[in-house]
Amino acid sequence: HPGQRILDVHEDRPEVGNALKRAQRYLGLTTLSVILIAGCAIAMSVRRYTERHYDLTAILKCFGLRTRAVISLYVVQFLLLGIVASLLGCGLAWLLQEVAVYLLRGLLPQGLVPASSTVIAFGVMTGLLMLLGFALPPLLRLGRCAPLRVLRRDLEPTPSSAWTVYGLAFAVVGLLLWQRTADAWITGIILGGGLLVIGVLALVAWLLLRLVDLPGARLGLAWQFAARSLSHHRPLAISQTLVFGITLIAMLLTVLVRTELLAEWQRQLPRDAPNHFALNVFDADVPRMSQALITAGIRASAFYPIVRGRLIAVNGADVRTRGSSESTADAALNRDLSLTWSAELPEENRITDGVWWTEGGTAQVSVEEQLAKNLELRLGDRLSFNIAGSSQEAVVTSFRRVRWDTMMPNFFMIFSPGSLVTHPHTYLTSFFVPTENKAFLRQLTKAFPNVSLLEVDRLLQQFQTILQQVGGAVEYLLLFALLAGFTVLFAAVRASLDARLYLDAVCRALGARQVLLRRSLWIEFGALGFVAGLLAALCADLVAWVVFERVFNMQPQLHFLFWLATPLIAGAAIGAAGYLNARAFLSKSPLSVFREI
Repeated sequence: HPGQRILDVHEDRPEVGNALKRAQRYLGLTTLSVILIAGCAIAMSVRRYTERHYDLTAILKCFGLRTRAVISLYVVQFLLLGIVASLLGCGLAWLLQEVAVYLLRGLLPQGLVPASSTVIAFGVMTGLLMLLGFALPPLLRLGRCAPLRVLRRDLEPTPSSAWTVYGLAFAVVGLLLWQRTADAWITGIILGGGLLVIGVLALVAWLLLRLVDLPGARLGLAWQFAARSLSHHRPLAISQTLVFGITLIAMLLTVLVRTELLAEWQRQLPRDAPNHFALNVFDADVPRMSQALITAGIRASAFYPIVRGRLIAVNGADVRTRGSSESTADAALNRDLSLTWSAELPEENRITDGVWWTEGGTAQVSVEEQLAKNLELRLGDRLSFNIAGSSQEAVVTSFRRVRWDTMMPNFFMIFSPGSLVTHPHTYLTSFFVPTENKAFLRQLTKAFPNVSLLEVDRLLQQFQTILQQVGGAVEYLLLFALLAGFTVLFAAVRASLDARLYLDAVCRALGARQVLLRRSLWIEFGALGFVAGLLAALCADLVAWVVFERVFNMQPQLHFLFWLATPLIAGAAIGAAGYLNARAFLSKSPLSVFREI
């Protein structure tokens, strides 16, 4: 019907809609984090694959294959592998979706629309794009392998330019970011910030690796072995630090956002959240009712005066020429608003522009920022209201950001003290009454028969159920991201071990003990993990600050505990991964290791 429109949960129940919106954004953030982690895994794995195929490529060229044919051979292999892996991933995702639908069958409607082929195609394309962006540069380098390597194994192909390696990966990540955000400006900011983070990681890693062998002589032979290995393979160590750091940043970001998101939901709906609203409280009853609540040990919000009025004009022009029926402006155009006045800014409100109240006798009004944006209001505009047939004007002095997702009274329009006192008004307040103290409500009704009590226990219970379900989904997403991250860290360590294992085999052939080599391995990878963890903690907290403020509209804060814990955990985890990956080779004879590597 032309005069009707459907309200979704974001417009009709903002306290639920905001929780769902934040959960959706967290889903997008986790998706991007997992994609980034997968990209690091692809880059490290393909690098090891190409290094182990230099000899085979040289032999193929000796048999007459040209560079283009060699590259095509490997690219086709990886494309087929990528298609199979992407289809398997889509199939696994479909199975997990069916399991989730079954577990949530009591909350979901019957007959959900099945996943379309477009979604599956997008999943396959995402997998192939990631494979193209992170695997193609090493494969191009493999094509430049010279036939002479058959005789000289130390002859390696010329590396690809940094622009090719990082430019292609950044282009793919940028394309996926733009698809998720649909905002070129935000995509550019994220890519620019990512480039800055990578530059900082590489620079600090290079500086630290130059100093890593200084304490070696004082701390023993194992330290000297580890320091010499890091110094000898400095480019590899820097690339490892980058991969470890980027993976840890993605993991930490999902942990930080999850922690703050759940804490915000807990603050948003504490156990003593107001579950009753008192309406139509007369002026003379406010002191007595306030005292009755205090005597009963019940904490109530402030008593807000309520005046019903309709916005009719802005600067003398009809307000119906502004805004849209598809926005919150509809609330000001097609119905009366609950107007109030207050000397102090409400607790869950924040001034985003202008000042609270200025000195002067004119009536002033503070407008909710989204409504002001939809009505195209500016500071200094004069608003006209129709209040029970009489006119009231006020000048806009500030815009407010309102947290609609709390159970506290909130208003689109708040006037300066005394502006509406001549108009008929009643008062409104909210308070929490425990279940075991519901008898107090009957006493309150008898003492104030004119007061209307609105009970919202069922609404709160439904809201808490939704938050629990959404919180459970967030926990599963976090678990998935952490599993992916630790898998990638383990794989990245394994992909970079060949040169280290070859050196250890040489040392054992010359008489070095296994205990010494194991200790040096722990120290080497533990040091890499510690450095990567420290840098990742600092960078992740900085990125999280921007994400909290710009994406989730939450108050950002620093997390000093992560700065201390992350380097220690990362050092222990990556050190253990290095030892576990190398343990099987350290127990073999040096000759066996030479043959395998």
